[in-house]
Amino acid sequence: MLARWILILVLVLLNGFFVAAEFALVRSRRTRLEAMTRKGDKLARIALRATGNIGSLLSASQLGVTLSSLGLGWVAESALKEPFAELFAHLPLGMDVALAMTIGATLAIVVITFLHVVFGELTPKAGALNHPEQFARWLAPPLQLFAWITTPFTWILNRSSQFILALFGERGARNAEDAVHSPEELQILVEQSQEGGALKQQDADLLGNVFDFSEKTAREVMTPRTEIIALAEDAALEEVLETVRENGFSRYPVYRESIDDVVGLVLAKDLLAVLSPSGSVGRGEAFVLASVVRPVHVIPGSREVEDVLGDFKRLKEHLAMVLDEYGGTAGLVTMEDLLEEIVGEILDEYDEPEQDAVEVRAGETLVPGSTHIGELNEHFGLSVPETDYNTIGGYVFGVLGRLPQIADRIIAGG
Repeated sequence: MLARWILILVLVLLNGFFVAAEFALVRSRRTRLEAMTRKGDKLARIALRATGNIGSLLSASQLGVTLSSLGLGWVAESALKEPFAELFAHLPLGMDVALAMTIGATLAIVVITFLHVVFGELTPKAGALNHPEQFARWLAPPLQLFAWITTPFTWILNRSSQFILALFGERGARNAEDAVHSPEELQILVEQSQEGGALKQQDADLLGNVFDFSEKTAREVMTPRTEIIALAEDAALEEVLETVRENGFSRYPVYRESIDDVVGLVLAKDLLAVLSPSGSVGRGEAFVLASVVRPVHVIPGSREVEDVLGDFKRLKEHLAMVLDEYGGTAGLVTMEDLLEEIVGEILDEYDEPEQDAVEVRAGETLVPGSTHIGELNEHFGLSVPETDYNTIGGYVFGVLGRLPQIADRIIAGG
């Protein structure tokens, strides 16, 4: 009798082992196992290798669960039914042998089910889900040994399941390295990590900006045409120096007839070289702006900012002119504009902080026309269309079809 109870205990533990191993391998994150492996953890290395062969190991664990469950039912039912039947047969209840055997078998099933569910399923499953990598470290080696021993059986099981899945146009279980996340899924993971306290708000915002970065175009991040500070090709030295002194930029577009005819750009440091004692002006020569003009990179407004950043890195440039669909100047984009899309507004000693929305009175807010529609919608919970327009000023102008006037009203986004 004692031997049967020991066998029951062993079968319950085996069932728990296979259940825990299965859930631990499925739930483990490869990134965490890789980090542990880099620190020299040999067990983590084995677990990491196991996640790359998840299909075969899942088949082995399922085979182990099935065999241990069947064995538990066979051994425990015969071990517990007779003792329960004898107990009820000896009670002063006037119970015949057949009824006592029936009740004994029922109680045996109840006890077996309790042991199987609590100690063979729920407890190991909960432990593996709470600490998947730690469980995987210790359980992967023996599971791999069991999978190697049962390879002929698991091969048949895998091929059978793949055949059935193929009938429905599906494939078998993916290995962990194949289970990549889409950008949308990564954004959700970042949000969940921030809500759970694993990421600071600032870090979550930074990562969110990185994901949004790839979806934007040059037109969305550029400095618009009306705000460009440029120099005429025939400008006098005094005019050029005054413009540089007032604005403090390091680069200025240079145009010939109009801002639509940009011929290049000039760097403030090149002007310093000209003004130095060894420069042309320093030697008494007449100043000609064209002598220090450099070529300027030109891009369409539809070019994605990721590609613009690649252009800047490849060409070693920090500024590009943005053209509209008619070949005219729509604006300009700088390296700083791209960085600000990721890290937020960067202000230096010459920059004026952008004016934020100001609440004039209850239900009435004053918003700068340069505010992006997406930011407005997010901040106020609106749904102003942003398909054809980037800023709220552009939207108002487009809807009215003329310059806005005081007392004009537009209903949208509600």
